Amino acid sequence: MSESNYLFYQQAYRMGITTRKITKKDLHILDSAYWKAICEPFVHNYSWEEIVSLTDHVCAFMNYYHLLGIGDDLIAKYQDSKGFDLTSVFKEA
Repeated sequence: MSESNYLFYQQAYRMGITTRKITKKDLHILDSAYWKAICEPFVHNYSWEEIVSLTDHVCAFMNYYHLLGIGDDLIAKYQDSKGFDLTSVFKEA
């Protein structure tokens, strides 16, 4: 986990965007598990199509919005055709 990852989380928590309290140590483990799942297909010689398919499953399995406690109402507020962009939340604050 990068330092900026945890700083992002801390700022989101202070602003009330996230509702779950996650320690730096715990977020490190969760991020490690996420990236392990993303990188593992390369180790096992998956085809590009298999990697893309698995990545969709991994993202559904490890829903970061849910993990951090970001509510559906906030996601809907900032949703656009390109997806959810939290940077717009921080620009408003």
